Amino acid sequence: MQTGGEKIQGVLILADESSEWVVAGLRQLDRLALALNEYGSRSGRFGPMPVSVYWIDHQSERRLPPAERLPHLSLTNDVERFRSELADNEDVLVFNSRLVVGRGGFSRLLENMQCGEDTPVLRISATGMAGGESLPALIARAAQASDEARSFERNFSKSKWCSLRDAKDIPAAERQLLRNTGKSQDGLVARFINRPISRNVSRFLVRFPLAPNQWTVLALAMPIAGSVFLMRGDYVGFAVGAVLFQLQSALDGCDGEISRAKYLESEQGTRLDCLCDRWTTILLAIGLGIGLSSQAALIGPMRWIYLVEGSLAALLISVGETLLQRRTIDQHLEHDSQEDNLSPEYVRTHWQNFNETDHLKVWAIKNSGMLSLGEAITSFFVQATKRDVFNFGFALLILFGRPQWVLHILAVAAGAIVIFALRNLLSAAPKGTTV
Repeated sequence: MQTGGEKIQGVLILADESSEWVVAGLRQLDRLALALNEYGSRSGRFGPMPVSVYWIDHQSERRLPPAERLPHLSLTNDVERFRSELADNEDVLVFNSRLVVGRGGFSRLLENMQCGEDTPVLRISATGMAGGESLPALIARAAQASDEARSFERNFSKSKWCSLRDAKDIPAAERQLLRNTGKSQDGLVARFINRPISRNVSRFLVRFPLAPNQWTVLALAMPIAGSVFLMRGDYVGFAVGAVLFQLQSALDGCDGEISRAKYLESEQGTRLDCLCDRWTTILLAIGLGIGLSSQAALIGPMRWIYLVEGSLAALLISVGETLLQRRTIDQHLEHDSQEDNLSPEYVRTHWQNFNETDHLKVWAIKNSGMLSLGEAITSFFVQATKRDVFNFGFALLILFGRPQWVLHILAVAAGAIVIFALRNLLSAAPKGTTV
């Protein structure tokens, strides 16, 4: 952990009553420890970072954050021992428990310190910490720094931190934290329509011991209900079904927001989210196929055509998405780099806009020649083909009385994905092997 080339040996957290305040589902002291652990995991530091907690209010319950969630910290409440072990050539960061830090916030906080900006964090030499300044004086200095830097007028999305005056500031801090939990891969619909909805729901959900994966599974109830309405085959059924699928698209972001707000991300959660997205699309295809085939105005073979198209689209979606999961974007780019293509450079430069399974999109960028038209055109294509944009477009088509168009688009897109996925997978297989 370094600031401006100077080593930071450890951190001292001055815990007052605010250490027990719950902000976005986490106790303040736990949130600070998890934020420090996140920073420690990225700093390249050798060994755990020493962190000591000193309770200013001696009447408060002295509960340290759970050590099993903090592999990059060495946490203690023995301040005197912490002070005695400090090296002379290193500094210590000191702040009180009123500091609220967003994801990646400690990196930004230290950058602010290097630039000479007011922050609620003190940087003290180990020599002064070990043998000089008394804890009461240190507490007073930290409180003064917090008062001077405390301002919700600061742009939290840039600074990624704020300092609480009192418990009345918690709702504002929660709003800021959840605004900091969006994904760089969000499309225009997710950014301006879905996220404002999901964040308000997430602010309610984080108050409960609800795991992100549990919400991912619970949210499947909406596309299941939506497909049942689509199967009715009348306009009301199609309209209600479209609204439910769009609502699921909006609330699908809650699991990620909860996991990022509570530091609960996991590979299992990512896989489960991808699986539920796949089942949502399959349910949409099946519901449309059955609903369109049951329309009273249809006669003869047309009923079977829609039913077969919906079933085939669902099958192709399942196969195509499964095949795409077998090769990552990095593997795809490595293969393209060997062919001296432009797409790897573009995708690596704009990696934050791509998901791990966006192989077909990368292939389209590479083979369509759109890069020769400029990055603006390519970026528009990337944004226009986001899942959230497609879901919103499908809902509008259904509401405007064109559900059959959605089914046709799904069937064609699913077929194209399967063809591409097979080609992509076979091109990655070593000679003499079978897939």
